Amino acid sequence: MSNEQQSERTAIAMATGSEVRVEECFQCLLCNQPVTKPKLLQCLHTFCVDCLQQERSGTGVKCPICEMVTRGDPSSLQDNILVANLQNKVKKHHQILDTAELSCTSCEASTSPEASTPPEFMCLECDKFLCSKCFHIHQVLMIDHQKHVQTLGTLRKLDSDEFLKILTRPKHLFCSTHDDQQISLYCRTCSVWLCVLCLVLEHKDHNCCGIRKQIVTFKNDLRETLGSVQENETKFSKTQEDLEMLVDKLNNDKYKMEELINARVRAAIEKVKEEESRLLNELKDLHSARVQKLQESLTRTENTLKRMTVSKTLVSQLLRYATEQEILELQGTVKSALHGLQREQPLDVQMENTVINFQECWALPKKMLGNLIISKMKLNSVPDENVQLPQYNNPERCGTKDSMQRSLKYCDKRKCDAQAETLPPMKQCVKEEASKSAEATVTISSSKNSTCSSVPCIESVTSYARDNEKQTDSSTLDTVVELIQIDSEDSN
Repeated sequence: MSNEQQSERTAIAMATGSEVRVEECFQCLLCNQPVTKPKLLQCLHTFCVDCLQQERSGTGVKCPICEMVTRGDPSSLQDNILVANLQNKVKKHHQILDTAELSCTSCEASTSPEASTPPEFMCLECDKFLCSKCFHIHQVLMIDHQKHVQTLGTLRKLDSDEFLKILTRPKHLFCSTHDDQQISLYCRTCSVWLCVLCLVLEHKDHNCCGIRKQIVTFKNDLRETLGSVQENETKFSKTQEDLEMLVDKLNNDKYKMEELINARVRAAIEKVKEEESRLLNELKDLHSARVQKLQESLTRTENTLKRMTVSKTLVSQLLRYATEQEILELQGTVKSALHGLQREQPLDVQMENTVINFQECWALPKKMLGNLIISKMKLNSVPDENVQLPQYNNPERCGTKDSMQRSLKYCDKRKCDAQAETLPPMKQCVKEEASKSAEATVTISSSKNSTCSSVPCIESVTSYARDNEKQTDSSTLDTVVELIQIDSEDSN
């Protein structure tokens, strides 16, 4: 199957059903009304010119859908002639369906509207409704138009997509400089379309070709560029899924950490309630800072996907319904936008672990619950979503030898040194059976010489943006939360 056939099938699939689907393209998403004087932004979203004037800020307009900024005054932006012309064609189709609004165009021009005869035919070339009498006259005078005449009964059986399809056909275009000359050439040197006189007078030594051939080239180029954008869209969709997963995990782990902190506070004596508020506020700040970075990256990815979606819709409509003039007018703007999307690179979401240690200090009553301490370590993969939250019941040691030695600061020196010697040099993951995950209890061990304790931590995920296979700033994304609590041991 050729690329052109595949593109046509895609356009048909998009328009199936089609009257509502086609007319949805004419709605301005700012005023929720049919778009008037449609203007095309650089992101390929279309809005009313008056709505864009209200959205204008500074020297440009920020798209309310994808937030891309288009420079310039709204009135000077590219007219979306494709949408404007499709609106007129669909309006004509509605007139055909509503027989009460129809009258013979020729009779109406020669007599009063009340005296005109109900039409039975429509000439698609003249764009006129014809009664039976005027139809016979038209067939004699306009021999070249005979094959373009359709009965209104036939047209009423068509949906919007089929009606637009029969209206999408080659028409003669006339030169804006030489009014009586048809446009038949395209100057590739100057990127303008020409008549024969223009070629002889102004473009004699330029690289010129037939306009039909150039339009085929434009269409093929648009198809090829759109295909590349669609491949890029797949990558952005995967990035969107990854970002959403990270946000969900960050929120879930944040709730888990809150539960553990609250459980620890409930088990403590009444005078440490103020410490609960301090820790939760600090956790909230850490969570907000990291989720904001994730959300910003997710928003940028979603906005790029929105531009890709509207690009697919517009190019499909352009390839499906656009006349030659519309393609010539719009292909430059559309192709520029597609190239911009083609160059976009999605974030390469990589994983890194940031540990916020919770170092208990029983010797300091004012900070009995401890502090949140941030340290970093590398991760090879995303943490398993099924890993159970560590509990207080029977945790393994978690942390490096150095970090544990810091937490043993207030312990009996002889016993702390003996414990530190037995610690593994690398971090051990806390494991807990799923059946115990809902039965967390708090064990508080204390002694006259004070006790040793360690470490809640927050695992984090860091995302990288890949540009020509070079890693950029690692602070783009970070942080999902997992709190790990290590109980104290008596030092008798």
